[in-house]
Amino acid sequence: MPAAPKLQCAYYAYWADLPMDGRYEAYMVGDRAFAAWPTNDGLTVVIGALPMRDFAANRADIEGGYLATIARVPAFAERTASATRTGRLVGTAVPNYFRVPYGPGWALVGDAGYLKDFITGHGIQDAMDGFARVNAGLTTPGEFFSDPRLTGVPRPAG
Repeated sequence: MPAAPKLQCAYYAYWADLPMDGRYEAYMVGDRAFAAWPTNDGLTVVIGALPMRDFAANRADIEGGYLATIARVPAFAERTASATRTGRLVGTAVPNYFRVPYGPGWALVGDAGYLKDFITGHGIQDAMDGFARVNAGLTTPGEFFSDPRLTGVPRPAG
């Protein structure tokens, strides 16, 4: 698999007493995005992403950059102001990739075969769609990749 550039990095932390009403929330404002969802023990994870081109500048003040991303949605920022962060910020930058997601008798679905923006949850949605296609008997690459959204995806010869 050829190396691909890292396009996005993200930092996340867990928060206590952050009102979420059991919902997943995602926001994209300009070139920044963040998402939050309830986890276990009454905690909520909040992950914020920024373009790799801003990684070096953000490293000088990771917490400030994280909070500035959240501040782009004032109503959500108000909720975090009344919550308590329970641990340190953790960060990562993930290289983009695409694997050939099929072979004789097997298929990868969702982000097992590629990386999409990890803020939006598209990988899991695509996994559910891919599973439904495989389960419905769409077993040849031509059938599986008949979706017009998959234009440009490498297909096997024949």
